[in-house]
Amino acid sequence: MGYFGGVNFNILVALVCQLFPKATPSYLLCKFFHIFAKWDWPSPAILCRPVDHGYGFDVWGKHADQLRGRMAYANLRNNLMPIVTPAYPAMNSAANVNPWSYAVLQSEFERGSEICQAVVERHAALASDVDPSVARELWAPLVETTDFFDKYDAYLAVNILGDGDEGAFESFKGFLGSRLRKLVERLGYLPLKAIHLFPKEYDRATTPGLAAHESCYFLGLKEDRARMEGENFVLTQTWMQFWQEDVAKYRDLDDDLDVRLEHLAWEGLPDFVLGEDADAVAAARDVGAARRAVRHCREAEEALNDVEDAPNAALQALEKAEKADEAEGTLKRPRDDDDAALCARLHLRTHRDARCGVRGDEVSAEHTRGSFADARRPARRSRPRAFSRCAGPVRNGSETRGAQRRRTCGTCSKGSL
Repeated sequence: MGYFGGVNFNILVALVCQLFPKATPSYLLCKFFHIFAKWDWPSPAILCRPVDHGYGFDVWGKHADQLRGRMAYANLRNNLMPIVTPAYPAMNSAANVNPWSYAVLQSEFERGSEICQAVVERHAALASDVDPSVARELWAPLVETTDFFDKYDAYLAVNILGDGDEGAFESFKGFLGSRLRKLVERLGYLPLKAIHLFPKEYDRATTPGLAAHESCYFLGLKEDRARMEGENFVLTQTWMQFWQEDVAKYRDLDDDLDVRLEHLAWEGLPDFVLGEDADAVAAARDVGAARRAVRHCREAEEALNDVEDAPNAALQALEKAEKADEAEGTLKRPRDDDDAALCARLHLRTHRDARCGVRGDEVSAEHTRGSFADARRPARRSRPRAFSRCAGPVRNGSETRGAQRRRTCGTCSKGSL
């Protein structure tokens, strides 16, 4: 759905443990949020340098710009938050992150960082020995119930319905759930400030009794009034494009299966998303109403004072990805002198590796050993001893090796090293 999974979080936690190998769990938890709240995406989160063992698989990090975090390629949409797997073949395990899930993840990292900072400050103000119950109270805001269902004024409910075989319904439900990130990407072209797909699935529909088997997903929307040309926007065309291009194109829909899109205001949200019993639902609605009142007052005050909204991280990432698409796989910025020198050195290394039996169309990590932090500087390696293999037979046995290196290469006409 565009968010992190278990593998992604495991790699990020391992990276923090690498940076602080002797730290306590509470310190590691705080550092986890502090580091990734300020991480310079799309610089990759990576545990070790990728190595291409030459078995024909595509290895992430083959291009130097990927290791430097530039990602100035047409596939930037799939590399907004690269988290590289440590085993061969190295690949980006977070390729499904889109600009809108990127904004949600970034905001959650920042919120976690603020909570951890507040916990540290409150703990420092207390005595050295803190009671466990007090400690649990300090950390409670980090694991509190989500505010998704009072954070937005408009919601979309995707109801999945089925009257036939339960196995067919479960299969289709899983397929459609995996395609919802495509719906989010298509909604991104509408005048919206935020699109938040809630990753939890509910085993009932917003209107009960529509079918024997029911399921539902929710999306939160925030309109961008500055970009809207009218009072309302229509989702019909966007939904039809999603259905035809991203769903029906890959799978047929049986007659006993149906999908319905429903627009809901906050007041029209079903009770089952707020709690299991009437008391929990009433308490959740009271808390949600109080939070919404505070948020509306803050937004009205900002509008009165002409306070500019913070830059939308999702829109910025989307604009950057669109510019990268126009580049069609080439670097979109002019190369500076350092990059030109880097390309020249890599070109010479390619010719040299071709003479040594290495394929000339790739420069693997094994042949570019050196500092991973400075991928711009090509590492040194031992030169092949048989220079005469490329430069021709040595006519003068007293000729020095330096003279051999300076002679012109008769095979590639580029000059031997």
